[in-house]
Amino acid sequence: MSKNSKSQSAVEYLTTYGWAIIILVIVLSVLFMVGAFNPSSSVHSECLFPAQIDCIGTTLGGTGTLDFDIENLFSNPIIITSVYCNSNGNLTNATTFPTAISVSPSSTGKLYAQCYYNGKQFSGPGGKLFEGYLIIDYISPSTGEHHLIKGRVIQTVSAAQAPVIPPVSFNANSVLSNDASNLFLTLPPNYTTYLFACADGAYSLSSESWTTNVYGKTTDCINGEDCASIGYQSAQTGECYASGTHQMTLSGIGLNLSYSKLKVYTAQNASPASSISPTFINFTYSVSVSDSFVVILAASGWDPSTVVLPQGCTIDTKAYISGQSSTYVATCIQPAGSYNVNVTGGSAAGSALAVYIYS
Repeated sequence: MSKNSKSQSAVEYLTTYGWAIIILVIVLSVLFMVGAFNPSSSVHSECLFPAQIDCIGTTLGGTGTLDFDIENLFSNPIIITSVYCNSNGNLTNATTFPTAISVSPSSTGKLYAQCYYNGKQFSGPGGKLFEGYLIIDYISPSTGEHHLIKGRVIQTVSAAQAPVIPPVSFNANSVLSNDASNLFLTLPPNYTTYLFACADGAYSLSSESWTTNVYGKTTDCINGEDCASIGYQSAQTGECYASGTHQMTLSGIGLNLSYSKLKVYTAQNASPASSISPTFINFTYSVSVSDSFVVILAASGWDPSTVVLPQGCTIDTKAYISGQSSTYVATCIQPAGSYNVNVTGGSAAGSALAVYIYS
């Protein structure tokens, strides 16, 4: 065989196998792009309980919040108090509902749980796989006894749920005065919405710079009823004025969100049974979208108040004058569900509460 023939055979060999390698690379690239080599792409979502409970659907958010529906196949109603979601099936890190969820026979109920993996809160980008256990703690109304029912869950993080809302930047601050008829609080600029809460220790509030969502009323405020006010505005400086000179408190928060996108709940204290009885606000609000950003403002005039917040909420700023007035601003990031907040004021307090939910 000639030298030229050998060279030609070698070229043909390399050409043939070169094209084969190129085609193989292209095929592998396409398979990789469609997720064929991603283990989670071949895993089907699963939520399985014993025969008495049917798990209808699951959605897993990027912060590890699992939303799911169940159908009660018992012959009696069940009252669900909490759910556990973890990788080891232990009774740790319960998601406890502020208001128990009652599900009648053959009816469905919407539940949620914060999931944990190896004892740490689960989180991840779209497509990340969670595999573990769901344990429902419920009460049988006929006996009043608690029962546990355990199931399995396999779910990947939904790309649409990671995250549900954009990050919310905010800045909160407070001021107070022991001898004033007006207060001013200037927060940093460039926020889209500013929320303020003001309270006066004895005199009624005569005006505020914001649009008021709720007043705190009591007949013990001199020259009027409004001892506290909570509301919103677009300007960074909040101003409130009283009909006389006394102890005043003012708290506020600036947020990078539009007031028009907020869902607002408000409440004010009921009249006390007697002049020596404390005033109460026991208030329940609902969050419809997991990972919603929630702002809670409370104000109490004449007498200061104390605030009990839901789990996961923190007080970012407060102004408190003993025996006179108080204002609070708290923030939370909460999964879907119902939540309870309590405000306890003094015997003559005019207390107000507002909950702003951004989903």
